[in-house]
Amino acid sequence: MYRKHFTTLLLTVISLGAFAEKEQGFYLMDSISEQSLSVRDLGIVDSILTLYHKAESDSSKLELLDFISSYCSDDVALAYTNFIHHYVKDILKDSAQYSESLVKFFIGSYANSMVNQGYFVRQKGDVDSALVLYEKGYKMFEKAGDKLGMVNTVNNIAVAYVTQNKVEKGMEMYFKNLPLYKELGDDKGLMVTYINIAETCQIQGKIEEALDYAKKSLIICDTAGYEHEKIIVLNTLGRLYMIQEEENEAFKVYQQSLALAQKLDNKRAIAQGFDHLGNYYQLTGRFQESIECDLKSVSIRKEMNDQQGLAYTLNNLAVSHLSLGETDKALYYHQQSLTLRRTLNDSLGIAFSTHNLGSLHFDLKDWQKAQAYGEESLEISQELGYPQNIKNAAELLSDVYKQKGNWKEALEMHELYGVMRDSINNASTQKAAIRTQLAYKYEKDKLADSVQFALGQEISALRIAEQEGQLQQEKTQRYALSIGLLLAIVLGGVSYNSYRTKRRDSLKIEEKSKENELLLGEIHHRVKNNLQIVSSLLSLQMKSLEDESAKDAIKVGKERIKSIGVIHTMLYQHDNFSSLEMLDYTKNICNSLIDSFGTEHKKPMLRTDFDPVKLDVDTAIPIGLIISELVINSLKYAYETTAQPELSVSMQEKENQFFLEISDNGSGKAADIEKREAKSFGMRLVRSLTKQLNGTLQITEKNGLMFTMAFSKYNIKA
Repeated sequence: MYRKHFTTLLLTVISLGAFAEKEQGFYLMDSISEQSLSVRDLGIVDSILTLYHKAESDSSKLELLDFISSYCSDDVALAYTNFIHHYVKDILKDSAQYSESLVKFFIGSYANSMVNQGYFVRQKGDVDSALVLYEKGYKMFEKAGDKLGMVNTVNNIAVAYVTQNKVEKGMEMYFKNLPLYKELGDDKGLMVTYINIAETCQIQGKIEEALDYAKKSLIICDTAGYEHEKIIVLNTLGRLYMIQEEENEAFKVYQQSLALAQKLDNKRAIAQGFDHLGNYYQLTGRFQESIECDLKSVSIRKEMNDQQGLAYTLNNLAVSHLSLGETDKALYYHQQSLTLRRTLNDSLGIAFSTHNLGSLHFDLKDWQKAQAYGEESLEISQELGYPQNIKNAAELLSDVYKQKGNWKEALEMHELYGVMRDSINNASTQKAAIRTQLAYKYEKDKLADSVQFALGQEISALRIAEQEGQLQQEKTQRYALSIGLLLAIVLGGVSYNSYRTKRRDSLKIEEKSKENELLLGEIHHRVKNNLQIVSSLLSLQMKSLEDESAKDAIKVGKERIKSIGVIHTMLYQHDNFSSLEMLDYTKNICNSLIDSFGTEHKKPMLRTDFDPVKLDVDTAIPIGLIISELVINSLKYAYETTAQPELSVSMQEKENQFFLEISDNGSGKAADIEKREAKSFGMRLVRSLTKQLNGTLQITEKNGLMFTMAFSKYNIKA
């Protein structure tokens, strides 16, 4: 069991330096030798076993051995965990010679070995066997009167439940444990529970809550000096930042995590660190750097014989090669990943890999293999109850059936895709969206990081290999699918006859209306994805430039694309395809621009004053571009000498006109704007868009610059 005074003990012993030649039996088992241990493990094991061989009591020896099982890498920890288990079992066979307090201690040590064995069984994917060991361990802790051991075991049971998709049950157990850890003064248990809650909040789609709990865990790590746990907390934070599209923050914490793992010579964490950086480079379009990181991870995982981690990294390699147009390599690595996952009987991993292979064969126009892989992915995903992958598989199969002319099946799959999309967007059901492989060893410093299947899948789904021609193909596919669905409705009367009632005509109209809504949502979703691809292309181009003015121009261009993409994202997510809530939209693009352009000085405070107004898309897009241009202008030029920068945006409708006002409290002058306008594409764009909406533009000075636009051509929605 974990003992707080061991940290000081370890530092004291390791400071003694290298030890003399070991006597036979020094490592207690034939499978452990100097040659089989890493540098870090060798330092810990030699230090502790030197004390072990000098210790006289069984209790002291067990505490020392438990330290090895808690602080060494998995293979070494498992070996000594099993040794402890048999050691204590033999003691308990003849416990009459020991006092009552010592017997309780031995029972607690035996319980601890069971829980640790449960962790290792869980690592191999056998959750049911792990739960059996956890339950036995809990009963032994209860018999020993060890409250801390009991709550720690409950934490492990909660992790197992979450892994089995019993998310609410797991979360309930976590929250019951929080006050118990505080009562016991166990900051490490509290830290582990916080990070487990953060991981589970991610599964439920509650990213802001997940970030809050992860940051609480990080504070404890920094305060108590828990370096091994800090690696996992940083990785969790990085993953959450990536989901929030805060890539720069993610990159910072991933670098910290990898540096700390290398300092501690934690091979598993080093491999995971390269995986995380590879994911970052992948998402930001730096595919060659992503491949380099993944190959380093593959090398380490092969050395460790980490099959599950290797399957994950091989999948990432395939995605990067596909993004570079290297289809043969992508196919090879996807197939290798699937083979490993089949060997491991990793159902979720198989669902991901078969979907990826199905998508790749679809791109290669091999409809038969695409269908076979897609159907396998769908079947497994439905068995697991995993909406995200059901949605992905249904979308793939809809495209496949359309190519084969199976319009009825294409319609059914497209309907399933829409249902799953709506389910994922519904916060009350999102708890089943990800079956993340959480894996935390009981009281173990180098907790194994949960595999980022969801994030990896998002990157895979992007498939940036479509950049050089797939956009037009998607457009053609959309139109073909629309025609196919209409034909299915018109010609499929017999197939659907049993579902119709006397209100046949009205139901037909209602059904067609729903289909049109699904198709319209799909169009917005694809437009949003295509704009993201264009933005990624601009990012790649920007990285190859050295001229700062050219880089700046591309950066501004990316923000223009983003302002349009946000509209399609909001329309898709809110299932309202005709109007846009302008306050939410404006806050979204303004905050994004402040993050992108407001880093050189203190970030300005954003103030908004809006009538409750919704605009149609044709009005919202030009207004969004105008806001983007004028906010960028303020962020670039206004605040160099401003101590407390402020940015204000207001929208009102008065007397049959729509007024947009953007102002700052910077040092800019109207005359300067006029001088720059001849060379400024941004201001010319603002004037052109204003004219498009039959508007006027006024630039005045009032504690800074104020841009006032009045539009007479607009369409407000109820």
